Amino acid sequence: MYESQVKVGYFANMHKLHTSVETRLLDLLSELGELAKEVLKSSAYGQQPFTQTDGWADELGDVYFALLCLADPTEVDLEAALDA
Repeated sequence: MYESQVKVGYFANMHKLHTSVETRLLDLLSELGELAKEVLKSSAYGQQPFTQTDGWADELGDVYFALLCLADPTEVDLEAALDA
């Protein structure tokens, strides 16, 4: 199991952040939307090539966190899933 997945699971347990799988999926989609917004802003809605914004790394981190949080209640080991 990814070290990040264990760390996020521990963080979620510590802060009582458990919720339904459906809510986790909606959160992940919301975070993906925010990441897409960074691309739109950076590229002037496709008029220019993408350049990394100040918020890019934060939004990408939020997507990763949301994905790790989704894997936890579904008991998916993301490392094993990637290897498969």
